[in-house]
Parts: sequence; structure tokens; C-alpha cells
Amino acid sequence: MAVDQLLITIQPLLLPQSLRLVLTQKLLASHQLHPLDALALLSPACTAWLAVAAVLLDLPHLLGDGGAAAGLALAENHGSFLLASVMGFAVNALAILVIKLSSSLMLKVGH
Repeated sequence: MAVDQLLITIQPLLLPQSLRLVLTQKLLASHQLHPLDALALLSPACTAWLAVAAVLLDLPHLLGDGGAAAGLALAENHGSFLLASVMGFAVNALAILVIKLSSSLMLKVGH
């Protein structure tokens, strides 16, 4: 029964990812874009949704007592944050390349 509850919880989270993959495939197929051009077109929408999530989830913590600790953690671990951002860019660029060369289905089957 716990597995059923987990699947019900995860199911709504898969819809936006699936929608993004299908729309990315349509964009790449219909406009013959280079993968980096597609990444540049899609990144503003992704940034907007991440900003909404950050405001809802992180801003109350940053405005409260944890704001100074978060800034200190960022300053002390700036190399880790830089590495994470470079790796995130690489993952997104490779995902778009896989979608362009095969299909969005191949990206999800490989997971």
C-alpha cells in the first residue's frame, strides 16, 4: 500500500517534465535549431518556474533566522555551488542533444 501512495504522490510531478520534453522535441524538430539555441529559448521559462518555487519555498526561510546562515554557506562553499551550476548546464545541454538526435522517449527510457 505504501508503494501506491508513493506513486500517487509522484504522478503529478511527472506531468511538467513530460510536457517539457515533448515541447522541446517539437521545437527542435520544427525549427531545426542547434541544441544550444534551444537551451537559450527554453531557459527563461525554466528560470521563471524555478523563481516561483524559490519564492514559495526558500524566501520565508531566508527572511527569517536562516538568511545569514544561508549567505555564509554560499560564501564558504562557492566552489561547490559553481560546480553544481556547471554540471546542471551540462545535464540540460546533453538532454536537449539526446532529444534532438533521437527523441524525448529515449531520454526517459534511459532513466
